[in-house]
Amino acid sequence: MSKSLQIGSAQAKARRPLIAVPLLVEDATMFQAQITQFNQCQADVIEWRIDAWHFFADLIKLMPQLLGQFNKPVLVTYRTQDEGGLTAFDQNLYRQLNQLAITNGASAIDIEVAHLGVMHDLRTLAYQNQVTVIGSKHCLGPAQADVQNILAELVKLPVDVVKFAEAVQTSTETDALLTATRAISLGTDKPLITMGMGAAGQRSRTIGYQYGSQLTFASLTKASAAGQLSLSDLCKALNMNEK
Repeated sequence: MSKSLQIGSAQAKARRPLIAVPLLVEDATMFQAQITQFNQCQADVIEWRIDAWHFFADLIKLMPQLLGQFNKPVLVTYRTQDEGGLTAFDQNLYRQLNQLAITNGASAIDIEVAHLGVMHDLRTLAYQNQVTVIGSKHCLGPAQADVQNILAELVKLPVDVVKFAEAVQTSTETDALLTATRAISLGTDKPLITMGMGAAGQRSRTIGYQYGSQLTFASLTKASAAGQLSLSDLCKALNMNEK
């Protein structure tokens, strides 16, 4: 059975998953305008989507100082365009930004499994700095017919946590994702994060924890994926009266 997911000081509980809110800002001015709101919100984790940044040369200079302004655990994510993000994959930039995140206070980083082979040094650096590595895979086309087999292969990878998201069009596809999540979570100690993207998959974002998915995403200012609920709506769905 999967062990409890922990990102920094935040730990998933049986009664509800961890909640992460994505921060997508283009520059330091937007960052300063939103950071207080994110720090004070009800979420457990802030996912800083650095692929939204416009001028990476500036981000490289500013990242250490900006990371110091978070008062919640931070998951740093460079989501590539191939997997639904805003920036094309650049191997040197991907490595440099993740190295900065690891060595300047991030609690976790997201590495797309498609790039794990060339990013093995990041896994070593993260381990040395006690930073959680989430290995992610996003399927944006038709729902996968073999979700359980995909998850079974993902949990074999040298990452701390597995994240799998797929676009779903029907309740049946969502059910298949949830069922596969449960089956794999019972057979591995590696924490899982799974979700169905799109309106048909919203249910996976609110009840996925009952099947073994230990973190869900909600929007505070801007959604980062199709079907993502607002933080207030997600908290209501999870019957959260307090953090």
